[in-house]
Amino acid sequence: MYEESWRCVERALSINPNDGDIIANRGSYHLFQGDFDEATIWFDEVLELHADTPFTVDIMRFWKALTSFVAKDYEAAVTLLGSVTDLEFIKAELLCACHASLGQDDKAQSNCRSVLEVQPEFRLSNIGLWKSFRQQADRQHLYDALLKSGLPD
Repeated sequence: MYEESWRCVERALSINPNDGDIIANRGSYHLFQGDFDEATIWFDEVLELHADTPFTVDIMRFWKALTSFVAKDYEAAVTLLGSVTDLEFIKAELLCACHASLGQDDKAQSNCRSVLEVQPEFRLSNIGLWKSFRQQADRQHLYDALLKSGLPD
C-alpha cells in the first residue's frame, strides 16, 4: 500500500502544494520508508508554513523527534521532544525509547511510569506506531528500545 499512498500524496500536492497536512503526510511517507533526511525536509516545511499554529508545531516536532530517534540521533530526539508543549502521552512514550537508548535508565523508567499512569493497560503489542515502519530493522529498533525502557509487551 506504500506505493498507492505515495501516488495519493503526490496527486494531492499537485492540487494544493501548500497544504500542511499533505506535506506532513509526505514526510511521514519518507519516514516510514527509511529516508530520514527527506522526511526531515518535509517536516521542516510544515513547521515553516505553520509556525503560528502551536498544535501543528508540536505534532511536527514529535514527528521530527521520531525521525531523529529512528536515525539513531537520540540526543536530537530528546531535544526536540523537550520543545513539544503538549502531546504528553506520546511524548513520554518516545522519551522512554530515547532514554533507554542513551542508557539513561532512571529517565526511561520515569517516562514509563508516566505512560502507565495514564494508561495502565498499555501494551506495545496494542500500538501501531512501531509497526508502521516498512523496514524491519527500523520497526525492531523502535520496538526494542520501547521494550528496554520497561514498557510492557
